[in-house]
Amino acid sequence: MSLYLPSIEQIQADVKTIVEDNGTGTKLIGIALFGMNTSEACWKILKVITVQSVGATTTTVLCAEKNGKPAPSYEHVWDDRASLLYS
Repeated sequence: MSLYLPSIEQIQADVKTIVEDNGTGTKLIGIALFGMNTSEACWKILKVITVQSVGATTTTVLCAEKNGKPAPSYEHVWDDRASLLYS
């Protein structure tokens, strides 16, 4: 028996990504399996904050929290992204 490994292209085709950019250096990124609704608890949600200063750019990536701890798993609701806490 041989082990089947999908290609990167096949994996990317099975994943849905939403990027919300507020234009002020903060982006929310949601990742779920293709076909999932934004109201389902099946999303990984990241907050990316980019701060530019003289001669430097700092980027911080935060995960949505669950029970007061960062939860980088696929268990969040994209529609709730604004009310979630991130760390």
